[in-house]
Amino acid sequence: MDFIINDYLHEYVISIHKARRSPPSKNYELHHIIPISCGGSNDPHNIIALPIIEHIRLHLILPYFLKEDHKNKMIWAAMQMINTREQTENLDEALITKTKQNHKELMRTRMFGENNPNWGGHSTEAKRKMSVAHIGMKYTDDVNKKKGRRGKENGFYGRSHTKRTIEKIKQTLANKPNITCPHCGFTNNSIGNMRRYHLDNCKRKGKI
Repeated sequence: MDFIINDYLHEYVISIHKARRSPPSKNYELHHIIPISCGGSNDPHNIIALPIIEHIRLHLILPYFLKEDHKNKMIWAAMQMINTREQTENLDEALITKTKQNHKELMRTRMFGENNPNWGGHSTEAKRKMSVAHIGMKYTDDVNKKKGRRGKENGFYGRSHTKRTIEKIKQTLANKPNITCPHCGFTNNSIGNMRRYHLDNCKRKGKI
């Protein structure tokens, strides 16, 4: 595996040497020095015990001295570490923010258009299975209460979107192409609403 020689690699190597000299006796996790997904192995020489917070820190550093494909894998791994560990205090906030932004860009690339597993909508069979799974299902009183929150109980009560957010929403809507239902002639640019109430589910389907 090729590395990019930079300060991140230097910090990573120094941290590994320090951990080898003084391994933790409790509250530790095992870390693959060269990750399995990047060609590493389960050989004892490639595994080191680290305090949990140090384990997270090294995973935050890892992506930034690896080349593109391996970097992307490690960004996913770093986000997994952040989201599944409670001990995130004393970590570099700028590095966490950078990793979250990179993860966001990866999500956009992997889930956009035809890369999205739900591209084109659910199949008829998938819809049937979801429908069957929901038969007889009832929301708990707590869920119903949350769904029906109004006024001051609504989390958005008294707040409003910023001008920047409003402009983004307007721009997004303006760039969406209009869709016309062939059964009733209704036109809208919301594909979700059109699929739900028109197109194949239109009440006037077959009546014209």
